[in-house]
Amino acid sequence: MLPSQELDKINTQVYKVVIIFFIFIRMNALLSAKQAKVFVLAFAMLALPVAAFPLNSVHAEAFDAMSCVTASFPSSVTAGSWFEGQITWRNTGTTTIGPNAMAQGYSIPAISWYGKAMPQFKKINIDPTVIIRPGETHTFKFYVYSPEELGRYYMVTKAARFNQPIAIDSCGGDTVVTPRAILSGRSWKATGPYTAFAGVPLEVQLTFLNDGTVPWDPAQGFVFKPVTTEYKAFANTASIPLRKVVKPGEMITLNVLLFAPSRPTADYYVYAVKGFQNGGEVTGKSSWGVRVDAAMAR
Repeated sequence: MLPSQELDKINTQVYKVVIIFFIFIRMNALLSAKQAKVFVLAFAMLALPVAAFPLNSVHAEAFDAMSCVTASFPSSVTAGSWFEGQITWRNTGTTTIGPNAMAQGYSIPAISWYGKAMPQFKKINIDPTVIIRPGETHTFKFYVYSPEELGRYYMVTKAARFNQPIAIDSCGGDTVVTPRAILSGRSWKATGPYTAFAGVPLEVQLTFLNDGTVPWDPAQGFVFKPVTTEYKAFANTASIPLRKVVKPGEMITLNVLLFAPSRPTADYYVYAVKGFQNGGEVTGKSSWGVRVDAAMAR
């Protein structure tokens, strides 16, 4: 962009030359040879300032400007987790940004936007080694910690220098905060006979509820296993595989075939099961007990 005063100088001289040139063409045919020489000399004197004007003395005014290229955020994140964002800016000005851009007054602060602003997103720090020459782009990568409150959050920036915007557009995006991943479950109910003859088969149903936020998936190593209790335990200690994916909020009922113990007891024989994934305990304990009376023992 040329300085306005220098542009005015050039324009004034050019207008004079153009006007006089056309007058010269018109008058040359009407003047004598001597008069024509005088007119040519006058024309040359007026045209000389334009021809002698040093073009290299006209410099573009330095200015700062940036424009948004693209922004990238995950479409959704879990509450209370770190996630990565990326924003790319282009230097559309005539000055080189950096190194030590922040010391030069450059900044990329977050700006207010409609909807919820991401609480932990305040600004993008510019590394001191970053250099963005005119016409070049730079992608800023950063990490943000998502809030516990669920909803859609916006992260929008606008490049500035000395707290004055140098971009005509803003750059950013949004993400949805979803419930944190919780692998959990609890016992819902357990049914089966309460007394039995020794050695007879027993059909037991144990129902579990997935009260977490992620599915129970056999492909991820989810399995049910018998666990010990303070009562006498059944001899059956085999694991019970999960046959299907159990989504959050769904229930699953395990149908287990047991055999009543051969020795009668005044207490109960208890069969208890918990859900595990890759060795880690997931669900609470679901238990069922049966009493084998001496009178019923064979």
